[in-house]
Amino acid sequence: MTLPPTDTIGSPAQPSTETWRLMLILAAFLLGSALVLAPAKVTNRR
Repeated sequence: MTLPPTDTIGSPAQPSTETWRLMLILAAFLLGSALVLAPAKVTNRR
């Protein structure tokens, strides 16, 4: 009988931390690109 792998039982929750970091970077990138690519207000000068 082969025992299941036990190397993942005692490890800390590293993947969830990486997921939150990736989501935060993605949200910051989307917000920054929206601010840069948004059309500026057109001012009529006479």
